[in-house]
This record gives sequence, C-alpha cells and structure tokens, in this order.
Amino acid sequence: MTVTLESLCGNGLIDSALGGFVEDCDDGPANGTPASCCATDCYFKPTGTPCDDGNVCTLAETCTAGVCGGGPVHTCPLCHTCDPTGGCMVGPRPTCKLPTKPGKALLALKDTSTNTGDRLSFAWSNGQTTAVGDFGDPLATVDYALCLFDAGGALLLPPLTAPAGGTCGAKPCWKKLGRNGFRYENPLRDPDGTDTVMLRAGAQGKAKAKFDGKGAHLPPLGLPLALPVTAQLQAENGQCWAAGFSAAGVRNSDAGRFKGRSN
Repeated sequence: MTVTLESLCGNGLIDSALGGFVEDCDDGPANGTPASCCATDCYFKPTGTPCDDGNVCTLAETCTAGVCGGGPVHTCPLCHTCDPTGGCMVGPRPTCKLPTKPGKALLALKDTSTNTGDRLSFAWSNGQTTAVGDFGDPLATVDYALCLFDAGGALLLPPLTAPAGGTCGAKPCWKKLGRNGFRYENPLRDPDGTDTVMLRAGAQGKAKAKFDGKGAHLPPLGLPLALPVTAQLQAENGQCWAAGFSAAGVRNSDAGRFKGRSN
C-alpha cells in the first residue's frame, strides 16, 4: 500500500507536524498576498517584507514574525480620514473603538423653535479597552470633536469641538477625572454649542465617553435624520470612540427630535 502525504497549506488552519508538515501560519486564500505575512508555503515571509495592513492611514508597513505593521501612521485633522490616493478627506475614521455590546451607545438630538433648547448628546458605554494614554493630553495639546456622518461619509453637521487647554468662563475648560480620564466643561457653549465632554478609561467593556451640546450656538441639526448615521468622538492624536445607528435602534425620529440606540 502506498501512502501519499499532502500538505494542507491553504486550508486556513495552522497544522503542526501533520504528516511531517509544520506550518508557521495559514491565512487560507490570502497566503502570499500583500495583505498577509504568510507565504504560499505557510511559512512566515521574511522580516522586512512589504505588506498592507488594510489601514490606509498606515504607511510603509512590513512583516515582522508574521505580523504586518510597524509603519508610520498618518493622522488626519478632526472629522477627516486618510484618502487612499494620498492626503486626507472628510469621512469617518476606520479604526475607532466601539461598544462591546449592541445598544450601548445612545444618540439624541432635539430641535426647538427658539434654538435655545436645542440639544445633542452622544453617550458611549461598555466600550472596548481604552487606556488613559489613548486620550492624549487634552489639558494642553489634544483637541476633540464630535463628528456625525451620513451613509456616504459626508458630515451631517460641522464638527462640534472641544479644543485642548483654554479657559471657559473663569476656569480651565479641561480637568482630570482622577487617574482614569478627563472632563471638558464650557458654560458659554461657544462657538459651536459644545457643553461637556467626558472621557473615562477602562478595561474591555468598561470604558465610557460622552458628549453634550446645548443651546443656540449649536448648528442646525438637520432633523429628521437620514439613517444610517455614524457618530465618532475623535481626538486629534488619531484615537476615536464610535457607534453606528440604524433604523433598528430608533426610539423616536421626526422633525423635532431623534433618539436611537447603536447597532
């Protein structure tokens, strides 16, 4: 009887010592492509081999021990993302932190006839792991903005901003929240209606963030909202906290108000 041993390289499973074949890796049909650091023979590509990690904001990535990365990251302005052809364009960032469960982010808007009662709130909870270092230093150098995007990636409103540092009224706009976060308060709500921003670090499922805007400085809210909508609280250092909202999560939607929970 003749026994023929065949390599299972390409099946998407890392086979160890099966029939004498020992694989480093196996990305299935992706083996050998720029997106994979696994060669067609299921061994790691040599360290330094160019690769593509799928993030258009990462430049000149290379393979190291089977992992693609290490290239410099291009950070775009707030409410912008990297243009695949170079530079930046208006659009949602592709790699934000998300809630770990459906329905754990809330988006609410209220449009009143006098505008003084207008409100916009984005509450993000049960979030992916966020270290306090991810927030950067809003007390001095890292600006923040809430960005609302439509299905095509266009901004529904101008960015609602919380600049780094500064004085709001008689007090600093930003302050630390113990060791785990920061809070922004602007009682004047100028120039665009931003009232408060809260950032709280946490382990997986524990991180939180919140944005509140109020009053006549808010821009026209464009109700009723055309869904789906993506809300992103973005930091100037490239970090962001996001959630998507679709018809399935709507609790109230008309010309005067919107309230919905995340996907």
